[in-house]
Amino acid sequence: MDDNEVGMIGICGMDEIEKNIIMKHICNQLLRETKPLFDKIIWVTISKELNITYLQKDIANVVGIGVLPKPKPERVAILIEELGRRKYVLILYDVCEKLSLMNVGIHKPTSNNGSKLVLTSKSIEFCKIVQVPPLSDEESMNLFLEFADHGF
Repeated sequence: MDDNEVGMIGICGMDEIEKNIIMKHICNQLLRETKPLFDKIIWVTISKELNITYLQKDIANVVGIGVLPKPKPERVAILIEELGRRKYVLILYDVCEKLSLMNVGIHKPTSNNGSKLVLTSKSIEFCKIVQVPPLSDEESMNLFLEFADHGF
């Protein structure tokens, strides 16, 4: 996750459990870092019907902004300013429809700001395709045993 060349990552697939396990594993690894790579890890689950206001409020709560103003331009400006001050990982979990980052108040992650955006979705249209081969039986068992030993 500390590669500055990659700013956005998409995890696609129908199996909700596998995506959830992958994302929890990534979050746990980031939180275990002795020298934190990021100022904030932000996980927001998107509802089936995307509501930008709720999404903005969820992000604001995790970041510690508090109450956002009602007018959309002001909410966007505050989020852009606050997120711009931090190096963060933003996980948008279960994205079901197209989403404009700037309409929410999210800077596109770049090598300059060092932040990362991870989208999970059932739909491949939101994700850049990177083929990940399935784990071997031995690798699967090792991963299972690691989770069984440390918990989710």
